[in-house]
Amino acid sequence: ILLLSTYNDHTLKLDEQDLLRIERLTKQLATAVKNALLYDELKNERMKIETAFEDINQLYSMSKIVNSSLDLDKVMDLIIKEFVKLKHFVNMAIYLANDEKTHFQLYKIYGETKDLFVNIAKETLVPIDESLGLLPKSFIQDRVIYLNDTDNPEEVLGDIDKNVIKLLDINSLFYIPLKATDDKIGVLVITGHGEDRVVFSDRDIDFIKRACVQISMAIRNSYLYNNLEKQKNIIERIFNFSPVAILTFDKMGNILNVNSTMQKLLKYDEGELRDKNINSFDFFNTEEFIEIFKDALEGK
Repeated sequence: ILLLSTYNDHTLKLDEQDLLRIERLTKQLATAVKNALLYDELKNERMKIETAFEDINQLYSMSKIVNSSLDLDKVMDLIIKEFVKLKHFVNMAIYLANDEKTHFQLYKIYGETKDLFVNIAKETLVPIDESLGLLPKSFIQDRVIYLNDTDNPEEVLGDIDKNVIKLLDINSLFYIPLKATDDKIGVLVITGHGEDRVVFSDRDIDFIKRACVQISMAIRNSYLYNNLEKQKNIIERIFNFSPVAILTFDKMGNILNVNSTMQKLLKYDEGELRDKNINSFDFFNTEEFIEIFKDALEGK
């Protein structure tokens, strides 16, 4: 620290004691500055920890939501509420790719202009072609695309983007790919319109990326569940209407399910048979059947 002081055109003269006092004062000042810097650093670290803790809690909440139901609409409604806590947005749309990865179709939309958006996009198949706009580009390049001002876009807008922007008066766009494991399944789109310009911070974007993992899991779980339900219905129809007599039973021989052909053969209805064991019927007490039963228990 350099001290220069003049008063009434006379140079200030400092004796040895003055210099010692200044030296002590300077050391105290340096210590105070160092402590203040350490305090600021600790305060920043504490804010980072609190922010990370909040993010973890939000993601934990969404993880619980994803695992709470296989009903995708119910899960998404709950996830949207978590997004609203983070940042106001006008619309959130999910576009899903077909199995061949050649086209998108709007799966679901949430927000203020839902009906208008659905009317122009629900029945439209969007080719997955980079030249057509940012939606397919985000999917093909597997990257986040964020425009906070569509009047002066950083990216070149395609025909799809221009059409939607014009019809919905959109001023901000956010595209992020949806992936289940390593498989890209679609794109999440967040839009703002009118006076509500949606501007996301780096932290918001990181949170949305992590949240999209949960959304992708919810979509994949719903697909798997629906496919299993379809297969289950097919198997039940085959079971119920088969001309072959069929029944299922547990390891103890207790009857679990029986089709109509078996009911006629045993001369019991389904309700009566479910309370019985196969040992109750002479039909199943043959040596041949007992041997087959033992082999089945052993997985043969």
